[in-house]
Amino acid sequence: LKVERQLGVGGFSHVYLAHDVDTNEQFAVKKIVCHDGTDALELAHREIDAGQRFQHANIAPLIDHAVHAHPNGSVAYMVFPLYSRGTLLDLTQHNAETGEHLSEEFIVQLFRGVCRAVKYLHEYRVNGPGEEEYAHGYAQVPQTNSDEMAGGAVHGDIKLANVMLSDDGKTPVLMDFGSARGAHMTAHTRVDALKIQDDAAERCSMPYRAPELFDVQRDAVFDHRTDVWSLGCLLFALAYNYTPFEDPAAGPGASIVLAAVNARYGVPNPNPYSPKLTQLIAFMLEPDPQKRPFIDQVVALTESLYPQLYS
Repeated sequence: LKVERQLGVGGFSHVYLAHDVDTNEQFAVKKIVCHDGTDALELAHREIDAGQRFQHANIAPLIDHAVHAHPNGSVAYMVFPLYSRGTLLDLTQHNAETGEHLSEEFIVQLFRGVCRAVKYLHEYRVNGPGEEEYAHGYAQVPQTNSDEMAGGAVHGDIKLANVMLSDDGKTPVLMDFGSARGAHMTAHTRVDALKIQDDAAERCSMPYRAPELFDVQRDAVFDHRTDVWSLGCLLFALAYNYTPFEDPAAGPGASIVLAAVNARYGVPNPNPYSPKLTQLIAFMLEPDPQKRPFIDQVVALTESLYPQLYS
């Protein structure tokens, strides 16, 4: 591959446009510089591992990868398809600048695709070596020993910037699995609680972070539904071009944490969308994680909005 130019920059990573010198096919190459003493290498290995495990139409496929030694650590490279239409964040930022909004039907179509990817992750199972079980007959993935994802996985950083739009203009593709982990966690000790809280602060963007991750208490239990909260924030942002706890009308001094913990957000008035869509958002933005729905309930309610799309 020959690198053409830089496409973007993340916390530890740079993304480049590259092409195959023989076929001229274009790809996106993610480069993560993993300095000694940081957890960048762990995040890179998580993303590579996820790319090898998870195969689904709404998840970005990992085409190739390599990890090379570096004077002060190592460098990880990952090759993905090029999604020239950009991310859902690009889409909503354009709409915010022009004062436009997506149609409700298109929002539901995009959101359903993201939910299908998340449902696949949440239902991922490893019963033992060579005994993998995959929801809904999705493609086989490499054999793997029982591990932290044996009871399902969570993405851990669902947000508009981590969903690409495929070339057909209507298929969302979930990416960036550096925060992926097993779905179930328990803070057995105060040390556990602080580690879970610190990891969430580093790996999950604040406007999308579930309220139970802001102030983790000893004996707190976590499951797949931290992702469901993030999905609620994503759906709100798809509709209104900003996240629910970053209301532009609230001003720069408003606390995202306080608003999220109390599930305090406002829907624009007049509201261009149906009550059913705002009810779906509220369904996911339940501050009590034990009352928050699981992904299968979210998918069922989403598909009930426009059943003609899925018949």
